[in-house]
Amino acid sequence: MLDQSKSIFNFDKTIEEYKNTPIFCGPEPGLMDTIYKPYPKLWSLYKELKNLDWDENEFDYKRCKIDFKNTEDYISGKMIKALAYQWEADSVAGRSILAILAPFVSSTEYWTALVRIADNENVHGATYSEIIKLSFDNPDEVVRDILEYKAARNRLGVVEKTLNEALYLSRQYAAGLIPMSDELYRDVVMKTTIALLYLERVQFIASFAVTFTICETGLYQPIGKAVQKICQDELEIHAEFGKEVITYEMKTEKGKWAIESLKPWIKELRSEIIQSENDFIDSIHEDGH
Repeated sequence: MLDQSKSIFNFDKTIEEYKNTPIFCGPEPGLMDTIYKPYPKLWSLYKELKNLDWDENEFDYKRCKIDFKNTEDYISGKMIKALAYQWEADSVAGRSILAILAPFVSSTEYWTALVRIADNENVHGATYSEIIKLSFDNPDEVVRDILEYKAARNRLGVVEKTLNEALYLSRQYAAGLIPMSDELYRDVVMKTTIALLYLERVQFIASFAVTFTICETGLYQPIGKAVQKICQDELEIHAEFGKEVITYEMKTEKGKWAIESLKPWIKELRSEIIQSENDFIDSIHEDGH
């Protein structure tokens, strides 16, 4: 049953509450406030991402048809495998982050930046989709191969599991089936933030390296330019946003407690991600090249 105690607009929110609104789990939102800005770094990153705005169709991917047709299979295969994971990961990020975190957000700066990042992730996902659509005479075959590429699915698995669990808890909370608690904040907000930071700062790097190395040969130049844009967004904005959120939260008692209690989980997450990256690289080179 929906929690009727929550309001779409909090008319009772005071000036002091606006000045001291926490990022998460604070008073129900009211005005979109840009007067007080207790989290200026998040607002700055939002503005930077806004200035970087671009479109998935800025590049002529049709030129890549020639490269895919005329390049050795072991090279084109590596490019497709790199794109496969990036497409899947950005599809997950674009669809999940708002769905998971929305019920917990109190801060205007955080919310505005998060919406922009989600939109940016959708641009990334659409870019990979357009690359496949315009680079092949029969995209169906490539999409089928991508969906069946187990190494990409396994590589995403550890982060996907964390986000699935967080989404389930978020929906339970939004429906009023479970109460707010420090444990819920930890298991939804902090786990999601940390998992996304690892995804964007660590798990894209191997794929980017494969893409850029192939493009250095002069092949697939439109793809290389598009992925450069994506890489810039991920490293300069998305990852920095995650780090800043954790830094702000570490100044709160519940944030410090959550990070401390999550240390074993973080260690396990890092280990599993590193292993998945190694496995992915092994799969890229299983043809001996």
